[in-house]
Amino acid sequence: MILDRSCSLFAALVATLLVAANACSDGRRTDWHAAATPVERALDAILKKVDSDVDDRSAPNFLGKGPPALGKIAGYQGILTQRLIDAILREEARLVELGCGGKYNGDVCGLGFLPIECAQDWSDTYLYHTEMANRSTARIASTWPSHTDMTTATYRLVRVSGRWEIDGISCGSGPAFNME
Repeated sequence: MILDRSCSLFAALVATLLVAANACSDGRRTDWHAAATPVERALDAILKKVDSDVDDRSAPNFLGKGPPALGKIAGYQGILTQRLIDAILREEARLVELGCGGKYNGDVCGLGFLPIECAQDWSDTYLYHTEMANRSTARIASTWPSHTDMTTATYRLVRVSGRWEIDGISCGSGPAFNME
């Protein structure tokens, strides 16, 4: 009799846990927070620098390819690794070749968004979740306060000469740059 009651209690507990797990398994992350760790603060500073530096939000201007050729990305050495810069430029060239025969002609071709933020717009505030971090590498998901139901971008950062640099970016369901 005691065994039957224990089994019933155990079954009820398991059922409750399964219902709770199912309710939480919709893919929404609930642990977003403002930049708190040193690597999250470094990423936050990089994103805010990009926000403040970019006069024209178009990818061609940021990449220094379209008129006017602002070429901002070249000035980000030291916060973006050269591997990441090269990966972004390769993807832009591939898309321009595919969409415009290899030349900017006034049509939207190429990335169509700012690859550092995976968006055409920017946010005043970013929220983060560190997926993995050690002394030399970190992987951090990011979103906007108005988009907490999804990850806007995931970044891989590496420590280079004592400072954090972005080495890879994955744009949610969009393209990824130097992310293995």
